[in-house]
Amino acid sequence: MDGDRGASVEAMAALYAAEESAIMSTNGYISTLMGAGIAYIGVTLTFTEKFGDEVSWWLVALLPVPTWLISAYQILLANTVFLRTISVRILEKRLVGTAGFTTAEHDLIGGWRSDLVRDIHSPHKPFAAGTLLAYLGNVLLVVAYTAWIVWFAWVRGLHWWGLAYAAGYLGACWIVTASWWRGQVIASRQKTEAVRVGLLRGDLPF
Repeated sequence: MDGDRGASVEAMAALYAAEESAIMSTNGYISTLMGAGIAYIGVTLTFTEKFGDEVSWWLVALLPVPTWLISAYQILLANTVFLRTISVRILEKRLVGTAGFTTAEHDLIGGWRSDLVRDIHSPHKPFAAGTLLAYLGNVLLVVAYTAWIVWFAWVRGLHWWGLAYAAGYLGACWIVTASWWRGQVIASRQKTEAVRVGLLRGDLPF
């Protein structure tokens, strides 16, 4: 019996380590993509004097496309992190309970402490706002970059054809926003269900 219990604990610990490692790796990918997007914007803006002469306005108006692809993938990765965090905290609660820690001791250990700082649902509003800005700041930058590029191409050469590009980018913006929002809804529902059946504490921030 003790052997079965020990094997179960080892399995939970291995799964916990794998899930936590996946979250850290995914956060790394998100940071890399953010850096790539910012670098792309910076590089393309250095060639504005060539717009219209060496690069046609039709192509100039397509410059924001890679940034929207990056943003969409970033949001998918961020949603993955939100959902995996629930899994990790359930496993952590089980492992802490197996180790015999009291509730007071659990309040001082575990990965959930970092969630107070880097989760958008943190009860500490400055931390929540900072996390939201970190996740969505890149998207806001992409929106501003796209608006400037489309306006610049519209005024200089595309004229009313610029409306077609603007409509396409508005669609991309809607997809990215809806994807992020849907991920939040799913994560919230899963957390609520986990709390209802006793797998999670209701006072956790994420």
